[in-house]
Amino acid sequence: MGIEWIYGMMVVLPALLLVVMVIFGIGDDGGDLGGGDIEVEGGMEAGDISEAGGPGFLGIKLIFSFIIGFGLAGFLAYRLHWPIPHILSGLIGGVIVYAIVYQLLKLLYKQQANTLTSSTSVVGKKALVTSALLKGGTGEVKSEDPRTGSTVYLRARAVDPEREFRAGEEVTITTVFSGLAKIE
Repeated sequence: MGIEWIYGMMVVLPALLLVVMVIFGIGDDGGDLGGGDIEVEGGMEAGDISEAGGPGFLGIKLIFSFIIGFGLAGFLAYRLHWPIPHILSGLIGGVIVYAIVYQLLKLLYKQQANTLTSSTSVVGKKALVTSALLKGGTGEVKSEDPRTGSTVYLRARAVDPEREFRAGEEVTITTVFSGLAKIE
């Protein structure tokens, strides 16, 4: 087994694993843990992702990216007879690819944080019913996020399950959990 083959595998195997991770959602934060209707309220909102961290320095995607960069630069340096030793080229290539992927992930986390609305921003605010709520059922409400000024549409359910709301009626949002607003 030659050194070119080893460098080649350092590119191919992590790349295949990254593709599998993307297709099956492995390594992503969060996920659906079941179909139940359990409500747990916490102190971190979806809109606060950027303040909560973003990508970690030793995330699996970043580690794979470093290995891909190491293997690619090492292979090229060895095969093309670069004046820099292939191991040093691999380290430099790995760091460059790691830094690029880290910046892209930071950008994606920031974009995600900018497009999500914090549920606490609309709690206590007025909303307009856009889809009627029948007894015990769900409908839809429209509100304005006071932080961004953007219009927010949320699934809604009445606090009192016996109460009905017609389309066009003004309501107050009491809580929001997983995109479901409780209204009165």
